[in-house]
Amino acid sequence: MMHRSHYIKILIAVLLMIVAVGAIVLRSHDKPAPVTPPVVAPIATAPAPRPTPILVPKNIQGTVYHTVTIMSSDPHAELTAAVGADNVQTVLEINRIDTDNIKKGRVLIVPNSFADLSILSPFPATISAAIDIPKLMVVSLKIQAFAVYESGALVRWGGVNTGKQSTPTPAQLYFANWKGKSVVSTDDDSWVLPWYVNLDNMRGISMHQYSLPGYPASHACIRLFAQDAEWIYNWVDQWRVADDNETVLAHGTPVIVFGQYAYGSTSPWKKLATNPVATTISSDSLEQVVMSYKDAIAAPPQ
Repeated sequence: MMHRSHYIKILIAVLLMIVAVGAIVLRSHDKPAPVTPPVVAPIATAPAPRPTPILVPKNIQGTVYHTVTIMSSDPHAELTAAVGADNVQTVLEINRIDTDNIKKGRVLIVPNSFADLSILSPFPATISAAIDIPKLMVVSLKIQAFAVYESGALVRWGGVNTGKQSTPTPAQLYFANWKGKSVVSTDDDSWVLPWYVNLDNMRGISMHQYSLPGYPASHACIRLFAQDAEWIYNWVDQWRVADDNETVLAHGTPVIVFGQYAYGSTSPWKKLATNPVATTISSDSLEQVVMSYKDAIAAPPQ
């Protein structure tokens, strides 16, 4: 049998345990519960407006045009004062007109910058289809301009005036036949044609320097500025013929005349101030034109 004092010790031990557990519980209740920060909804803000993209054609790289109205009876002097002597010819090429045909009140298209004249070209810088053609000249009736390519790379371009509506310049493949520094026209012997390059010996279609009024005005020939006519005269290769002067042994430089001029409508270059790509000939379209004549260019004379 247990001694009474032993029971008392056990009871005291139990009481001490109860007191200790209670203290632990009280301390746990005194400890503050962790605080979860409140979720704050972000303040809704309107997205920043996206800037409108400015589509700049590659061939002009940001260069745009403005208009200048000739106010005097001396357009060459007035134009020289406005753009500088070195830039007058560029303005004339863009407007397809020579100074002799500019009258008071004429509105001219003028580029804002003359820093890089190559970017003013309406023609692509290269033609893949012409890489294997040593020399090629193309003439667009639509925009009244020519371009010269060597192995597919653009080396020169300029303005022209082709045939008027009653005597249009036929769109087709030609070759530079024979040439002369000064040739008298068979239509009128008072017409002397400098830097003449014959394209069609039977019909008398040719390229040469002559008056450029700023629109198609010829009897089917391709009129050129004097500087361009002389340069092209020296650049093209003429045909080779046999001793009989009739049998063609080798073609001269190929010249492709393509497109169609919209007679009675505003000329494309007159729209450049509001539409800087109004005269642009796309790479794809010119590639197709050249490809359509590739076999004929490579074929021997018949």
